[in-house]
Amino acid sequence: MLVSATALAQSVVLVRPPVSDKVLVEAFNRLRAELGLQDFEVVVVEAPAGASTPEAIDRIAQDKGAFAAISFARAADTTTADVWLADRATGKTTVRTLALTGVADAPSVLAVRAVDLLRES
Repeated sequence: MLVSATALAQSVVLVRPPVSDKVLVEAFNRLRAELGLQDFEVVVVEAPAGASTPEAIDRIAQDKGAFAAISFARAADTTTADVWLADRATGKTTVRTLALTGVADAPSVLAVRAVDLLRES
């Protein structure tokens, strides 16, 4: 029996960062490309109103039927990606924060590390 690759693709929600932050936009674009190369289905959403709390991001992932959601943030010189992973067996969501400080190509490194984390889960 043949099954298409898209039918087996895991869905990942990407929260679009503010366009004013060029580093986050670049990280977002690179991650989107990396996820596509790894056969993940990418669902892009706008950031929720107010703060991107774990509850808000988790709700978006559940609404979209995704097993993971990723949002980017920056504080001072640190670029971070918060990766929310939904464990369908337990119904719990865990958050992993990938943080980079002083890395020359932070957007690329962040994208690759986030994809690696998703593949491991």
